[in-house]
Amino acid sequence: MKEVRGKIAAACARVGRDPQTVEIVAVTKTHGPETVNEAWQAGLTMIGENKVQEAAWKKPAAMTGP
Repeated sequence: MKEVRGKIAAACARVGRDPQTVEIVAVTKTHGPETVNEAWQAGLTMIGENKVQEAAWKKPAAMTGP
């Protein structure tokens, strides 16, 4: 995530945007719950899935909220 955040910061610097206004959304299509847990542990709190049924069984126990 350090590399991704560094690239975001560099891109924002080029256009005069605050990097804190950029939100990263992890997309989990075709990935299992282990990958979702890894993303969550890495600090990604916006995790997208295209099917509610898929999201329900992937949602880590540590995650709370909608």
